[in-house]
Amino acid sequence: MTIASRPPATALLETRVRAALLYRATLTTGDTPPAAGPAPWRALGTSAVLGKEHGCRFEHECYDVGHLYNLAHFVDRGLIKPPLFVQTIFGILGGIGADPENLAHMKRIADKLFGDSYQFSVLAAGRNQMPLISIAAAMGGNVRVGLEDSLYDGRQLAKSNADQVRRIRGILDGLSLGVATPAEAREMLALKGGDRVAF
Repeated sequence: MTIASRPPATALLETRVRAALLYRATLTTGDTPPAAGPAPWRALGTSAVLGKEHGCRFEHECYDVGHLYNLAHFVDRGLIKPPLFVQTIFGILGGIGADPENLAHMKRIADKLFGDSYQFSVLAAGRNQMPLISIAAAMGGNVRVGLEDSLYDGRQLAKSNADQVRRIRGILDGLSLGVATPAEAREMLALKGGDRVAF
């Protein structure tokens, strides 16, 4: 059995990864099954405990405001410890829409729930990617780009993730905003060192 074919919790135990994705809830998109997969409370709790025991930090994907409250529930129970990395996602069918008002609302609720104990990051799908993440950066947030989220670089198809990275880097430089080095990012997210992983 390969690591990829093992249950996520088993892979977490065996590889002692630095960071992993933890969905906050299910996400139904029209006629399709939940895009974020079924995420029963017990499974979320088990994953959170295993992550805590093995020093794995989570990227908490939040597709709507209720997902922020789900995360706060686990923080209140002590199953997840700050600092948190909250990846807010906009423009996915079944989740919150990709517009500046929703971005401001998600940030306001996250600030209310987590204060200064989290890193705010934004992912916007499709054509909304660059406009919304530029606004998020100006609001002090972190940004995510890549072909997984949008196929475009401006008005043309991107040839690679690097095209989108160059574009957002130019926007950030134009706004006089800094870009974290890998070491700074590891420190911001409280990730363990490479000596504590098994891959």
